[in-house]
Amino acid sequence: MNQDDIEILIKKYLDNTATAEEKLYLQNWYLNNINQGDTIWNLDNEDSENNLKNQILSEIYSRLEFDDKSVIKEDIYNPKRTKNKLWLKYAAFLACLIGLSITYYFFNGHKDHRNIISRNNEPEKIIGGKNGAILTLSNGRQIQLEKIKQGSITDYIQKQNDSTLSYAGKSEIDTGFNILETPIGCQYRVILPDQTMVWLDAGSSLKYASTLAGKPRMVYLTGEAYFIVKHDPIHPFRVKVGNQIIEDIGTVFNVNAYDDESSIKATLIQGAIKIGINKISPGEQAVIKNNSVHIISVDTMEAVGWKNGYFIFNNTEVKEAMKQIARWYNVRIEYKGGIPDIKFGGGISRNNTANEVLSILEQNNIHFKIENRKIIVMP
Repeated sequence: MNQDDIEILIKKYLDNTATAEEKLYLQNWYLNNINQGDTIWNLDNEDSENNLKNQILSEIYSRLEFDDKSVIKEDIYNPKRTKNKLWLKYAAFLACLIGLSITYYFFNGHKDHRNIISRNNEPEKIIGGKNGAILTLSNGRQIQLEKIKQGSITDYIQKQNDSTLSYAGKSEIDTGFNILETPIGCQYRVILPDQTMVWLDAGSSLKYASTLAGKPRMVYLTGEAYFIVKHDPIHPFRVKVGNQIIEDIGTVFNVNAYDDESSIKATLIQGAIKIGINKISPGEQAVIKNNSVHIISVDTMEAVGWKNGYFIFNNTEVKEAMKQIARWYNVRIEYKGGIPDIKFGGGISRNNTANEVLSILEQNNIHFKIENRKIIVMP
């Protein structure tokens, strides 16, 4: 994208006529050039330039979720501090999350983006996932949560809002197991009876005792989930995936255990977990395959991007990326001419339509066609 293209986008941005995709391109272009110091904006004066920068950064900031926003906010509204190393670190991270590679976030090289900006929308729009789940009580009763109103479901289970199920107190009747399932294209959160919070990604299932008061507190997972565990050393919390058990030691962690994946991945965000004799530290991921555990250091943002509303790709192969897309958009994937030998890097909002996501990925040497909720992948 050359300077003329940027000036056109700036004008549209200021006139409030830029499309959502064009805004993202300009935001990402700015973040990728924030440390150059001599960026040409061609505005009337420095105040106009700073106002535009703050407007762009404010919109970026409002779209993202961070545990400590104050650290970023201190620099984000101060144009004179853009050389600050901490800010530059976050600028690179934000650029990655926005996921529109102007210069380097997709590994296969820069391409001209003008065609993508002006490209007509696909006739068949595929919308991303939604909040939804099926709760199965121990008596076999099934409840489709998105179809019921907010409020009490039983004397101890409540639908807090459109995305959260919670347990309060203990049932004198239901002492068996409950199962919470998220269909393909849905996600949901549950606050368990012990106040542990669990986010379930699309195509996942969590089985747990309705009281969760045992020694240990055992839950059973297929698919992917993010846990913030209410620690209790007397009643340890354990997640069983396949024939492996993950035990918390005061913990925030993510588990990827889909049946169609070749391995189980447990990524620790905070605290500690144990898998057999292996103790995992924050920033580490346990890769479990064929009953063996391999521990590696990772960028945890990649593992938990889904929970924050993003596809995060980090040298991700086409087949793996398409699995994530298939689960979220409830589509089938077909390959014509083999699976392209391409790897993706960067982040894309899951709020985008599948069409928009594929348009971004097509910046690489790859093409897609949509037919009746099927994505055809072509070289």
